[in-house]
Amino acid sequence: MTGRRKRRYAKLHDADRQAIEAAATKLLDAMRNAKMNLIAFNEHYTALHELGGAKRVTLNVINDRPRDHEPPNVSPADPLAGPSRR
Repeated sequence: MTGRRKRRYAKLHDADRQAIEAAATKLLDAMRNAKMNLIAFNEHYTALHELGGAKRVTLNVINDRPRDHEPPNVSPADPLAGPSRR
């Protein structure tokens, strides 16, 4: 008996991607809280740091960004709200 193969896709569906991002956000929060209580650069701290890096690369790939993309640390300044406009 021949059964139909399940269809596979090259990219994630939006709902799957959003679910992964939501779970990753919760994981990142838990990792940050845990790292605050650890001595820096010991085995546990380093493992969490490496996991964070792998998580960032994974989220970049599933969002079609370059693997080494890092979001800016600060949001771009609003040109209308600069010091010269006060």
